[in-house]
Amino acid sequence: MKFPRSTHLVIGIIGSREDAEKVKADVKAFLHEKLKLTMSEEKTKITHASEFVRYLGYNFTVSHSVSTKRNNRGSLSKQWRGKIRLYVPKEKWVNKLREYKAFKIYHDENGIEKWKATHRGKLMNRPEVEIISKINAEIRGIYNYYRLADNATVLSNFAFIMIGSMYKTFAAKGKQV
Repeated sequence: MKFPRSTHLVIGIIGSREDAEKVKADVKAFLHEKLKLTMSEEKTKITHASEFVRYLGYNFTVSHSVSTKRNNRGSLSKQWRGKIRLYVPKEKWVNKLREYKAFKIYHDENGIEKWKATHRGKLMNRPEVEIISKINAEIRGIYNYYRLADNATVLSNFAFIMIGSMYKTFAAKGKQV
């Protein structure tokens, strides 16, 4: 059996830190003895469930509800406990904007950071329909990947900059003619 060079795994433990340390040692022994793999000590972390963990491009955590609800007997009980929440990390969509060269950051006279959409020079020689298709595909791609996130609505900021960049690209294309 052939394994990829790097495999990522998240294991959730209900218990103490000592329990987590024991499971970590057991997994390390299993990987070494049975699969002839080594566990990266610098990448293997034990964190509390309330802290963010980055996995597959998402930040996830376990949150607890403070809301209560009456059960069948009429007594108050917590609605849910230990719900896993997925979040879109801001640096993921900001780095995509940087990768596409769709915006620039500047500071105004008060030192406040401002974002400004810019034209995309690499798209200027393409037909308008192709530019729209490409930008739509880029927006749709990130939305589809992060659609499970509880804060997926932050991607509207990404879309806003991308659409502004598309308009700037059309304007720059018009000046070229």
